[in-house]
Amino acid sequence: MEQNEALSLYHTTLRNIGLFFTLHMGITSFSSNGIIKSQVINYILNINGIIFLLIAFLLSRELEKYRKDDTMNISKNLEVISLILRYTIIFMIIKMVYGLFFK
Repeated sequence: MEQNEALSLYHTTLRNIGLFFTLHMGITSFSSNGIIKSQVINYILNINGIIFLLIAFLLSRELEKYRKDDTMNISKNLEVISLILRYTIIFMIIKMVYGLFFK
């Protein structure tokens, strides 16, 4: 894979992680603000938020593969960003699952 193409793929994956993380934040804040009075709908929205978070986690695993690939020459700052994102997503998944089942 060409260096420029590989870096473009890395950035696209990073952007998609941000997209799914933002969708997660929007859906879960919408369900927690009490705008919708139905508990069932709020539960379904929280499940959808967890699904978006899991998609972001899977994409972060792809970033990990790119980060470990020596031919990609990813800068140290991008490596740190991918690690921070990965651990933040893991923390949010644990928090959401705990909050959903142990309220």
